[in-house]
Amino acid sequence: MDYRCRRAVRAPACVRVAETTRISIISILLFLRTKTNSRRAPNINAGPAGGSVSLLAVGLVVATLLVSVTGDHVIANTIMRVDRMDYTILPPLVNNYTNSPHEVTLVIVAEQGIKHAAYAKLGIEIQSQCPMKLWVVLINFTKSLFNRLKECDGHLKRLGRKKKNVFLAGHGEGGLEVQLLAHARAELLSGVILLGSYLRKWISYTEFPVPILTIVGDLDGVTRITRIAEAFRVLSKEANGDIEMLTRSPMVVMEGANHGSFSDDILTDSMMALDIPPELTVKEARKQITEYIRIFLSYNTEISYTEMAAQERSMKQWYEITQRSLQPLLSMSSTEVGENYTSRWVSTLQMWLSGLEGKDTQRLQVASFVSDKYHNLDPDLHILEDSGHQPMVLVYTFLQLVQQDNRGDDNGALPQSPREIKARMLSAKRILAHLKNATAVRFFTCKDLNYAAFVTALAMASSKALERYYARHLGAIFHEDIVVDTLIEWEQSELRVESVLHEQHVTSFVYRTDTEAINGHVKEGEAGGGLYFCRLLPPTRVLEWLYVDSLQTRLHRMKRTPHESH
Repeated sequence: MDYRCRRAVRAPACVRVAETTRISIISILLFLRTKTNSRRAPNINAGPAGGSVSLLAVGLVVATLLVSVTGDHVIANTIMRVDRMDYTILPPLVNNYTNSPHEVTLVIVAEQGIKHAAYAKLGIEIQSQCPMKLWVVLINFTKSLFNRLKECDGHLKRLGRKKKNVFLAGHGEGGLEVQLLAHARAELLSGVILLGSYLRKWISYTEFPVPILTIVGDLDGVTRITRIAEAFRVLSKEANGDIEMLTRSPMVVMEGANHGSFSDDILTDSMMALDIPPELTVKEARKQITEYIRIFLSYNTEISYTEMAAQERSMKQWYEITQRSLQPLLSMSSTEVGENYTSRWVSTLQMWLSGLEGKDTQRLQVASFVSDKYHNLDPDLHILEDSGHQPMVLVYTFLQLVQQDNRGDDNGALPQSPREIKARMLSAKRILAHLKNATAVRFFTCKDLNYAAFVTALAMASSKALERYYARHLGAIFHEDIVVDTLIEWEQSELRVESVLHEQHVTSFVYRTDTEAINGHVKEGEAGGGLYFCRLLPPTRVLEWLYVDSLQTRLHRMKRTPHESH
């Protein structure tokens, strides 16, 4: 699989020094071996008094000089790392925790199409910060994850790993494979970490067999923030403020990080086309990711009971920060479609379409319901009471959500919001025919309602999202509605949304009928006519455009320098 590093591939000075050190050590060993073979010593294991040097002793001393490099860290390591085509084993670093009774293995499964070596710096950074004896295993993406883990487990035993305390992390598609294995073989794992990934829709947080940490970037274009918002909605509903759930299934959204932030800014070409320019450097993102993982590993390994209260507070703060970050997306989604398949959004649009203002709006009640694509229900109208002066009207409207293609695949890279709303409403003239002494202040159109969706989304979006959007785009232009003569034409039409020179152009189709009166009287129910059907722009689609689609561009990759990537 072709993959590409976004920056110039240039080994840092510390890496070159390390490699030179390795070569020099190997040269010394070869030299000593040659000398030993050419001149037999009376006692090869004699000490200094004997005038000879033990080759084994030299080897052990030399081995301690081998180094592992991560950014600014150069830390001694006594065990050679194991590099294979499909995986790499990074042995524990020699530090204050070398003899720690807390021995942990962290396995990181790469994103599909990315080599496992892209996660080496992250793995060593985590080792340097975690207060435990930590083995790190980097694995290429595979559908046979269990077999690969068995192979790695055997190698770890031969290297001296004593305790099986395994945490399994996965990036993107790797995260999806990780959770499947956790469900099938939970007894093998102590926890799961999803990096730029999410829990599948059919898996429950409360029923997930092991603790699970989710870390995502709000600029991830491969795993959209809108998909993460849906995962968080499920988590918050299941947790319902339970602190135990918040520590068992913590979730954190990193501001300024993208999908490449987890893999040293290395992605496949197809992922590069989707990902959003990061605001954090790779080094900054790696530091934050490490801190989240450190707290999660420490808490679930119970290293220090005195620190667990602080760790619980940290994970609760993650939840609160994530909730604030995702609140605009969550609120807009529940407004568009709420419980019992109702829609406050379309009810609001029908109120606006009536043209009523002030006290007259109290005489109109609207209930809007979502119907499936197999049931085309026409709006209905009933008079609630009529004292002869101030009748009240109840209007039932219906809508259908036209979903994005392949929405059923649970693909986090695809748009999560509906493509459009097919709204079946009643005209202002039809409603006014039943409300005596009421006057429409203005007659609205589908164009006006689409403009309202755009403005509402702007009002809901965070200040950061708006700042990012307006740095790249000019806004949207709403064109006059296209009126069709038949219902069939309206059913076959589609909302037009086009991007031209950093502007969105939106055009709706409308089907409308006249209000029907018999002897000057308009009947209740469907017989009264006055249909007003619109192909509408969903406000959730506008928000998703603001947060994701409008920011996806290749231009930033040509403007960045190698220094900025680090």
